[in-house]
Amino acid sequence: MFLNFGSHVGEKAGLPQSKLKFTTGHKHCPMCLAEDVNQIGVGYFRNSHQLPGVNACPTHASQLFCTAISDFSLDRSLILPRSHMNVIPAENASVKLSRFGASVVQQLQTRQRFPDYRRAYRIQLNKKGLLTKNGNVRMRRVIPALKAHWATLEKTYNHNQLEYPDQLLTFEFVGPLLRAKTHYPAHPIKHLLFAEWLFDGDANLFWDADEEEQLILPGFGVPTAGKSHTHRDDFFSKRETRRRSIRDYMEKHPFAIRKDIKAARNADFFWLYHNDRDWLEQQLPSPMPPQRPEKNWHALDEAVCEMIQERILQLSEPISVSELDILLGGHRWLTKFLGNLPKTQNLIKDQVAEGTLKKVGQPT
Repeated sequence: MFLNFGSHVGEKAGLPQSKLKFTTGHKHCPMCLAEDVNQIGVGYFRNSHQLPGVNACPTHASQLFCTAISDFSLDRSLILPRSHMNVIPAENASVKLSRFGASVVQQLQTRQRFPDYRRAYRIQLNKKGLLTKNGNVRMRRVIPALKAHWATLEKTYNHNQLEYPDQLLTFEFVGPLLRAKTHYPAHPIKHLLFAEWLFDGDANLFWDADEEEQLILPGFGVPTAGKSHTHRDDFFSKRETRRRSIRDYMEKHPFAIRKDIKAARNADFFWLYHNDRDWLEQQLPSPMPPQRPEKNWHALDEAVCEMIQERILQLSEPISVSELDILLGGHRWLTKFLGNLPKTQNLIKDQVAEGTLKKVGQPT
C-alpha cells in the first residue's frame, strides 16, 4: 500500500476474510480537506486516514468521515469528499492510536522497507520484563496492561456508529499474534493497538530492532545481556552437547543409517534438525532410497487361482476378465500383472475356452 504493493496488501493482511469488519470506504478529515482546498484548490484522501479501525485525524484530533464506496475500496469513479461537514472532536485514545498509525505510515514511506516486527515485539517485551527465561510471554501481565491502556478507547467508529468487535476490545488476539506456533498475518488494527502500547507510541522502535545487537532472545538460547544465566540456557553450549551426542553415536555405530540415529538419539536429532539443520545434514549418512519388498509371485499365483475358481462357481452368466479382476478386488492381477502369474494365465485361457469367461467385446 505504501511501497507500491497496494494490490496485494488486502490479501496479505487477510482483510477480505477477516472477521473484523470496518467501513469499506475512504475516510477524510474536514479540516484537512479545507486546508487542501485553500492551498492547492482541491481535496484529496490521505494514506494516514485510511488505516482500518482508525477514526481520528492525527493532525487535528477530529473524527474522520467516510465516503462509502463499493468493490472493497476499488471503485474507479471515486467522488472527492465535501468540506462543509461539521468538525467533531475525537476521543483522546482514538487520537493516540491515529497518531501512532500515521507515524508508522510515515516511517514506511521514508525507509522503504518493512520491519521485522516480530523481533521488535520480543525485544520490547524483554526490556519490559514481559518474557520469561524460556521466552514465553507473560500474558497475565500483558492483557491487563493493554486493557488499562485502551480503557478509554471509544467503542463507536465515527458517525456510522459501528462498534469495535468484542475480540478486539478483550485483546484475545495478542496470544496468537505473539506465539511463533500460532502466528499468522493479522489485521493491521491488531498490530496498531498492541504496538502503540508496547512501544509507548514510538514507531521508530519497529525499525530500531533491526539495528540492535543480534542477540538471541530468551527462549532462543542466548540470555539477555546483563542477566545471569545457567548452562541450560546457553544456546551454544546446548548445541555443542547435542552435536557431541550425535558424533559419539556415529563413531560407535559407523554403519548406522539415519533411521537408527534418529531412534537412538531422538531428542538430540530433532533439536539439531530445528536449530542446526545444516550441520546435521553434513554429518548424517546419505539417505537410502526406499526399497520395496520383493513380491512372492508364486504364492500369489496359487492364491489367485483359488479365488478365481471360487468366483467362477458363483457366476450365473459369463463375465469378462476385467470384470472378474474387479470382483477379486481390482488389483489388476488379471490385466497388468497377468504375465507374472503363469498358472492363473493358463486358468484364464481354459475358462475362456469353456465359455465361463468371455473376451473383451464378446457378447454375453
